[in-house]
Amino acid sequence: MKTPSSYRKIRPTEIATQAQAVVMGFVLGEIWYFTQAIALSLNSYITSSGQQGIALTACAVSLIIILSYAYFRNVTSDIKWLWNSNRASLIGLGILAILGYSISAVVGGVGTSIYQELVAKVPITQLILLVSIPLAIVLLFILKTTVRRDRENRSLPFFLNDQNIKNKEEDLLGVNKRDKRLADRVLNGGK
Repeated sequence: MKTPSSYRKIRPTEIATQAQAVVMGFVLGEIWYFTQAIALSLNSYITSSGQQGIALTACAVSLIIILSYAYFRNVTSDIKWLWNSNRASLIGLGILAILGYSISAVVGGVGTSIYQELVAKVPITQLILLVSIPLAIVLLFILKTTVRRDRENRSLPFFLNDQNIKNKEEDLLGVNKRDKRLADRVLNGGK
């Protein structure tokens, strides 16, 4: 029998998971500083060329794409499920990820100067392409999900239909009556 003190021991797999959470937070912090370098370069190009209207339109379209992605992925139900799960381990991992991000933020991004040098060497058209790649991936996911939903909504031939029946009208073979009689016999001891 396990004693209450054995529940408090940290297993090696938990240590690895906790370390991964800290590293993930740190990497997210570095990604943040890398995207800041890209944003500064794009901002200077947009202000110098006077294309603020195009930039605002691109931001609005990007926001619509991201919200559509969240809708198709059903993100709100995932967040509700996580919130309602009340799992302390997830909260702990989140705190460790924030710690990793804080380590990156305290030093202002370990590679910030390197990121700025790299971004300065890249032509603006390639930077715009780099920023649009994640949006293209999200659009492909939305398209794939839409096509899959369309295929699922198509009616299948009778012999290939493998879906459960939902009401008595769909029971063309009368299986429900036989199942009910069998269930009654089992409950009544065979009588």
